[in-house]
Amino acid sequence: MANITADLKKTFGKRAGPFGHDAPKLDDDTWEAVDKAAPLLDKRFAAWLAK
Repeated sequence: MANITADLKKTFGKRAGPFGHDAPKLDDDTWEAVDKAAPLLDKRFAAWLAK
């Protein structure tokens, strides 16, 4: 089952999280990064945004 964390890791890559698990690499918050994430977030939250 895909989730938002998996989507973010696929888009931005992953790094070791503070508790040893994989976490999305979201340390770079440039406009390019925001532009990459926006369609993912739109897709994930489409059901709530349509209401």
